[in-house]
Amino acid sequence: MSVFVRNQIIEFIAPLAISENRIGLQGSWSKHISGTVNNLKMCPNMLFKLRLHTWIQQIKKDSANACLDWVIEREDKTMQHYVILRFDTSISCYQKSIESSKFNEFIDQILNSSTIIWSVFQAIEQSCKIQQAQPGVVSVVGDIGKEGSE
Repeated sequence: MSVFVRNQIIEFIAPLAISENRIGLQGSWSKHISGTVNNLKMCPNMLFKLRLHTWIQQIKKDSANACLDWVIEREDKTMQHYVILRFDTSISCYQKSIESSKFNEFIDQILNSSTIIWSVFQAIEQSCKIQQAQPGVVSVVGDIGKEGSE
């Protein structure tokens, strides 16, 4: 008799430090629960998410699909940068594996080889400076229509 084991998404989160010279983890991995799909779609604190890398992770005799996402969340009127690591697997022994120095070197390589992180970070920082310098300014994009043009 065959037994089907259903895979589950196992998530870990770590704070991300971004500077001109280096992009890297600023702490250790902790277990993360993201909530329901509908909650994620409508979450007001989730400002940005970018898939940085996908791969197949080997742990002992098992393998799992894995991905690394960069997220920006709003926390008390500030933006916090994180990376979220996800495994689609039926085993749960990944906590020990991600704490190894070899695995963290792999993550550092992904983060520092991505040219988009620094570019997006600079654009976001510049946008925040403009909003702080001109509070209350609202820009409208689009056609004003016949009523507004008379």
